[in-house]
Amino acid sequence: MASFLVNPKMSPALAERVLASVRGRRSKAGDASSAAHVRALVRFAVVALIAAAGAWLVVSQRQESARVERERTSLLDIVHGHNALLSAEERGAVARDDAWLLGFAAKYDGDLVAPELGSQAALAAVLSRPAVYVHGPIDAFRSQSAVEQVAVDSVKDAFLLCLVDPPSARAEKPILAKVRLAYDGGPASEQRTPDVLRLGDAQDVFRVLSPAWEARVRGADASHLSKLRAELDRTPIEKGKLAFKAGLLIVAMDEPAPVTSPAELDGERAHEVRVAIVDVTASKVLLRMRRHVDPGDWSPKARPDYARGLDECALAVDVREGIGK
Repeated sequence: MASFLVNPKMSPALAERVLASVRGRRSKAGDASSAAHVRALVRFAVVALIAAAGAWLVVSQRQESARVERERTSLLDIVHGHNALLSAEERGAVARDDAWLLGFAAKYDGDLVAPELGSQAALAAVLSRPAVYVHGPIDAFRSQSAVEQVAVDSVKDAFLLCLVDPPSARAEKPILAKVRLAYDGGPASEQRTPDVLRLGDAQDVFRVLSPAWEARVRGADASHLSKLRAELDRTPIEKGKLAFKAGLLIVAMDEPAPVTSPAELDGERAHEVRVAIVDVTASKVLLRMRRHVDPGDWSPKARPDYARGLDECALAVDVREGIGK
């Protein structure tokens, strides 16, 4: 290439060195310009990426916040909807039942059979009414928190089944048949006690319909809301609401057994049991009895697996016999 820096009088070697120098400077200047352009593009791309990520994060946070609020509103709407269908008396059913239980555990006022239970037919009529049931050691009825726990643990057992659907006789064979049915649980047992609900069901529903549970929902984050949703889904709402409406309370309380009495494999020992039936709508005790049970009454073949159930069913038979014919 030509340049004013060279002329024909220069030696060829010198001219070539000058031209090479000029070419090198121009190349370096071009490279520098290209590098600066690339750096500018990279900076722009980084800024654009950061801006896009920030916008995405803001949108995502808003969407998540909206989702959480929809879930919160859904849970509150469910609770409010169920509460709206309950009367003030029904919402107070758990506290009312707890008060009766605490009273029975504190003091035994002697046996009582109200005139309304003057016969087996009268008892059958009373037991056909909706009722709640709980059975446990008497020490579990000394405080409200203890009652809540025993209600959760209590099931429809052999005492309840034999009280509502008694065996043909107070003999081991017919009693054992009932006990096995109670132990199996399931539809066959449930069909014989359709009008009786567990106090534990009422306790569970009372908890999720309470102002305290609603406050938990209002203050929960996304993770906690998911747990509250699972808790609500597994709560037997309809059963609990029926328990709130029940007019009867049936309870059996096992008094402590003497430590000197032998224990069976299932822990059953000879002991006293308090039984009560209360018309909670009328605030009236219909039945109050205290009876003795002893697993020693049963054959060595049956006791290892069924001692507690045999005692429970026999207790129910004794209670029914104490009412009269």
